[in-house]
Amino acid sequence: GNRIGVLDDMTKKNTNSLYEFRSRRIRRSFAFEGRKLTQPTDVARLLLYLTKELDREHFFAFYLSAKGALIGYETVAIGGLTGVEVHPREVFRGAVLAGAFAVIIAHNHPSGNSSPSNEDRALTRRLAEVGDLIGIPVYDHIIAGHEASYSFAQQGEI
Repeated sequence: GNRIGVLDDMTKKNTNSLYEFRSRRIRRSFAFEGRKLTQPTDVARLLLYLTKELDREHFFAFYLSAKGALIGYETVAIGGLTGVEVHPREVFRGAVLAGAFAVIIAHNHPSGNSSPSNEDRALTRRLAEVGDLIGIPVYDHIIAGHEASYSFAQQGEI
């Protein structure tokens, strides 16, 4: 009995520490925090700022308030030159911890070509389905190349 109580206390302590760590990391401030991300170009500009000198794919989740203001972001995954593996649990765990109303997902293409791959399309559909299921909609998926970006929402794919 006593040992279980100690384990419960340790679990609560570790969960609180994890929450506090992730909250600090998610809420770190930068020039775009608090701004509304109302246009795909806003997200693309932010994504280009974050990935301008990166040589591998980085997958981000941008967490939005009910009014569309950016409350935080997280680098969900880092891949190689031609791809990145992303799991819905990683995207939405941060969204839940941040208290996000909605999420915009985004990643860079180090090749410079912003056209989505078949894998990008499949991942977008999967994340949108999960978001609908848990009540945190995916507003857009932005892919940034060197000069141009691609918005799934603008293209009617979300």
